[in-house]
Amino acid sequence: MSGNTSKVAGLLAHCLKAENTLNDCRNRQAGIARGGYALDMDKARADIGCKLDRLRRCSDPGAVSE
Repeated sequence: MSGNTSKVAGLLAHCLKAENTLNDCRNRQAGIARGGYALDMDKARADIGCKLDRLRRCSDPGAVSE
């Protein structure tokens, strides 16, 4: 009986590993990082654009690229 128990435990471990791998793939495709947070690239782009606009207003407009 213990042989069957160890086989079931091994199968369970393989299933859990496959599930984790599948979840990692889905998260990567959705843009979710390993910590479980999503990266909002549109918001980041807008934030960077605003900061560059502020730099342009405060300094020589030609010194900061478009």
